[in-house]
Amino acid sequence: MSRTGWLLVLLAVGALPLSAAEPLTFRVGWEAEIPSLNPATNWAEEGGFVIDLMFDSFYELNEKSEPVPLLVVDEKISDDLLTWDLTIAQGVTWHDGKPLTADDVVYNLKALLKTMPPMLRANLEFIDSVEKTGEYSFRLHMKYAQPERLTKVLLADDPLVFLPPHLMPPVEEITLQDILDYKPEIGFGPFKLVEWKKDQHVILEAYENYWGKKPYIDRLIFKRYDSETATVEALLAGEVDLVFEITAMTLVPRIKRAKGFDVSATKSQWLHDVIFNLADWNENIRPAILQPEVRRALAHCIDVEKIIKLVWLGYAQPTPTILPNAGPYPPFLNTDIEYYEFDPEKAARILEENGWIDRDGDGIREKTLTYTIRPLKLEDGKHVVAPDGHLERVPPDQWIVKTETVKLDFEVWIETSYSVLLRVFEIIKEDAAKAGIRLRPTVMEGAKMYDQIWGEDGYRADFDILGWGWNIGADPTFILEWLSAYQIGGWSDSNYHNPEFTGLYLLQKKTLDQAKRAEIIRRVQELVHKDLPYIILYWPDKLDGYSKAWTGYVQQDLVGLCNRMTFLSVRPAG
Repeated sequence: MSRTGWLLVLLAVGALPLSAAEPLTFRVGWEAEIPSLNPATNWAEEGGFVIDLMFDSFYELNEKSEPVPLLVVDEKISDDLLTWDLTIAQGVTWHDGKPLTADDVVYNLKALLKTMPPMLRANLEFIDSVEKTGEYSFRLHMKYAQPERLTKVLLADDPLVFLPPHLMPPVEEITLQDILDYKPEIGFGPFKLVEWKKDQHVILEAYENYWGKKPYIDRLIFKRYDSETATVEALLAGEVDLVFEITAMTLVPRIKRAKGFDVSATKSQWLHDVIFNLADWNENIRPAILQPEVRRALAHCIDVEKIIKLVWLGYAQPTPTILPNAGPYPPFLNTDIEYYEFDPEKAARILEENGWIDRDGDGIREKTLTYTIRPLKLEDGKHVVAPDGHLERVPPDQWIVKTETVKLDFEVWIETSYSVLLRVFEIIKEDAAKAGIRLRPTVMEGAKMYDQIWGEDGYRADFDILGWGWNIGADPTFILEWLSAYQIGGWSDSNYHNPEFTGLYLLQKKTLDQAKRAEIIRRVQELVHKDLPYIILYWPDKLDGYSKAWTGYVQQDLVGLCNRMTFLSVRPAG
C-alpha cells in the first residue's frame, strides 16, 4: 500500500489526525524522564531507546535477545578470543553528512579507553587497545578471553561510537569531562534528533541517507505524561500509539476492552527491589542500615505473594534473586535461593536479640551504636579498588569514630516513573511497623533523587532506602558489574562493596566454560541474598498498550514492544 493509502486508512479509523502532506508519525507515551542522550551519562531505559535509534552499535539484540551483527558486516575472531578483526558497513554517514569510517571507530574507542566513563566501564574494560587495519576495518586486542556471546552482548548494549571526531577535541587532548559534558545532536542511526524538550518530548525523524534498513515512518515522537492514567487516556484518544511499561494494573482491562487496542505481556529482565544505602565513607552514613540484622528483619516483613496478587494482579514473577527465570537466564539461576520467610514476629525477635528496643514507647525500635566513617582514597577524583576487590581508604588516623542513638525510622524514596512502588511500600510499611520499623515512602522527581544518591562526584549517598528497579540486560554480567565495587560513583545505587563479590564478578567474565561460569554466578547470588544490598521483590511483566491501527510491532524477549526493531518496522495496518 502507498504512503497516501496508509494515511487514508488511519484517518478512517480516527487514529491520527493527519493530512496527506504531513509526515507519517508514530507516537510513544510514557511517564519517565530522560536524563541524557549521551551513552556515557544516560542510565534510563527510555533514554536508551532514543540513543539506540540515533546510533548503531557494533551488534544488536534480536527478537530472542541474542546478539547479531549490526554496524559490523564482517568478523574474524581468533581461536583464543583475544583478537577481533571487525569491518563496519560502507556508506554510513553522520547525520550532518560526514562519512563514518574506521577512523571514527578508532577515535571513539581510544577516547573511551583513555577516559573510561564509569557508566560504560563494563562495555570497555576487557578491551586492551584498538588499531585501524583498513578504511572500514579495525582490530580489537582484548586484555583477556571471555565468552564470545558475552563480548558481543557488551558491544551491543551501548553504542561505543557516538563522539563525532570532527566536532570533538583531538583524542590526545580529550578528557573524561569532555565526554560526560557532550550533548549529542547528531548520530548515524536510522533516526536523527529534531527536538528534545526535557521532561516533555523527544522528536526524531527518519534519516534519509541511513545505510541500513529504513523505517516506514517519517517521524517518531516520545512524549512524557504526568501520570500513567493520562498516558493511557492519550492512547485511547489516539494521541499516542504505544504506551510503554504499564504498571497500574487497573488500566490493563480498560485498554483490552477498548475497540482497536490491546496489551502485550512479556516476561522481563526488569526487577523491582528495596535498595539500602551501604556507603560508609562520609557524614551521610546511615549506621542503622549498615547493621545486617536490620536489613534481614525488613526482609522478613515483605509479603511478596500478597504484593503480586494485590498490586500486580498476577502480572509479575516471584523470583527472589538478582537474575530472572526468563530468557537466557535459567542456566545461571540459583534455584536454591528462597525468599526470606514472611514473618514480622520473627523480624521483631531478630531486632530484639540484637539490642534494638523501643525505649520511648513510640513503636519504633532504637539502639546506641558506635560506628566509623572511613573516607575513600581518591585518585583523580575517583575511588580505588584494590586487587583483592576491597575499597581503599585514607589512613586510619583520618577515620572518624562516632557514637549515637539511632532509630529504625527510614525514608523510602521512589522515583517518579516507579510510582507503582508507592502501593507496594504502603503494604510493606504496615508489616514493618509490627516489627518496630517505621517506613516513610514518598515519590520523588528523578533529578532530585539522583542528586541525593550520587551528587556531582558520584559519592554523595545521602539517602536511607530506595524503591526502584533495574533492567539488567541480556547477560548476568551487567547486574554483577553494577553491584561491584568498581561501579561505586557510577552505576551503583546501593554502594555495596563486598571484596569476594567483586572478585567473583571479574572471575565469571574470564571463565569460558559455561558450567563453571554458571557456578560462579550462582555463588554471587548467594552473597547478595545474604548481604542484602538489595531485597529483590519480584520481576514485573513488561506490559505495553498499543493501537491496532498499526502493524509491525516486534515483541522482543525480556523487553516487550518498545524496542528498535518495532520502530523500524511499525507501519499502518490495512
